[in-house]
Amino acid sequence: MEDQILRMTNISKSFPGVKALDNVDFSVRRGEVRCLAGANGAGKSTLMKILSGAYHMDSGSIIFNDKEVINPDTRYCRNIGIAVIYQELSLIDSMSVAENIFLNNYKHEKKANVINWKYLENNAGKLLKDFNISVAPSVLVRNLSMGHRQLIEILKAIAIDAKLIVMDEPSSTLSKEEFEALLRIIKVLKNKGITIIYISHRLEELFMIGDSITVLRDGKHEFTGEISTITQNDLVRLMIGHNVIPFMKKTSTKQQETAIRLENVSTSSIKNIDMEIKKSEIRGIYGLVGSGRTEVLRAIYGVDKLQEGAVYYSGSKINFQKPYDAIKHGIGLLPENRKTQGLIIVHPVWENAVLVSFNKFLKNFILSYKRIFSEVRTYKDRLAIKTPSLTTKVSSLSGGNQQKVIIAKWLIRDCKILLVDEPTQGIDVGAKAEIYGILEDLASKGKTIIIVSSELDELLAVANSISVMYEGKLIKTFESDELNVEKIQECALTGRIDQ
Repeated sequence: MEDQILRMTNISKSFPGVKALDNVDFSVRRGEVRCLAGANGAGKSTLMKILSGAYHMDSGSIIFNDKEVINPDTRYCRNIGIAVIYQELSLIDSMSVAENIFLNNYKHEKKANVINWKYLENNAGKLLKDFNISVAPSVLVRNLSMGHRQLIEILKAIAIDAKLIVMDEPSSTLSKEEFEALLRIIKVLKNKGITIIYISHRLEELFMIGDSITVLRDGKHEFTGEISTITQNDLVRLMIGHNVIPFMKKTSTKQQETAIRLENVSTSSIKNIDMEIKKSEIRGIYGLVGSGRTEVLRAIYGVDKLQEGAVYYSGSKINFQKPYDAIKHGIGLLPENRKTQGLIIVHPVWENAVLVSFNKFLKNFILSYKRIFSEVRTYKDRLAIKTPSLTTKVSSLSGGNQQKVIIAKWLIRDCKILLVDEPTQGIDVGAKAEIYGILEDLASKGKTIIIVSSELDELLAVANSISVMYEGKLIKTFESDELNVEKIQECALTGRIDQ
């Protein structure tokens, strides 16, 4: 008890139609790296938002650093040393790295209320150097990669002298090198006695990083123990209550009809891409961050203009000038960032689901809400979308269910081709299986699926073939009888084909 920095007892929190937390106990030792795991909707984020002062609990108590915390707000929690780094970063693009690191924490001259810019730059530079982050303090945040932005967000927490730092999905946008930098930062913080609560849906990371782990399920405490005492399979069972049914290795598609073909396609980011995808095929696209994998989808979808080459769709040459052109031809996109590019999160489920299909429900220029709700309800049931009602705001849904709403949007539109970018980013292992099961089912019914993913094991399990990108070029497409993890990784890392 003496070494506990945090003790949350009997924490309960309800929202309309759902009890998010039900008498949860959660305590952490000083200098410990505690992993917090659970399926989407398990209550992880709600518990952390209560800790940060963003939400008020309905009942329970919080003791932090030996003092009771009563109805705190975010500023109070920050001032006592609690820092939370959310998935949605809070950096300001138009400000420099140094300004962002010390945001709301600027130092002033003693005799005048003037910001000491030299102090800011020097101390930001020292922090960047201490943690071996190769970014200049004067650089504007808008010019940073997503991975470097994530690391700067962590430095913000360190700059306020936080005693406990919550990291919510910190690695979701990191390259291999940036993830290694994150590991170094966590090690240094632990050595300094700073407590870390680490949340990630990448289960292998939890075993690399954590000392101990707490599992929540359906708003209740399920397990707390040393992470060395359980296996990954144990963790999956604790999170979702059952084993995940493994994917079956795919064979090549029997279809000979070409759905879409890229011939010598070049944009500002990719060069000379030749790719042919059959109807009903699930094609994976793999590569390192910055390899051009997402840019292939952007070229097909009309986001990035073609500089050379052509795209052939259903046998005809096309040149989409904008995404609307692709949508009209039956091509839909599940983007990497579902909250800013795939959904209007302040709008309800039904409105997001028919966002690209309103014309379908028009008669004499009047919308038939009866038909809209009937169709959306059909896809809600078909895709097993868990939502209190169709009028619930999408922002209230878990990541997996938000992804299902986007799939419903394109099915209602009756898209023939789905471009899918990082479909399981930020969702739990149970929801991953559901999403891929849905995509497999769609392919079996004639849809063509193109999936970009950084999770090679998932692509190997779900794809009929995998195209590997390296520095904007397509190096090789591995067909079903060639799928091999070592060869694909070697190709993605070096840009060479192992003969």
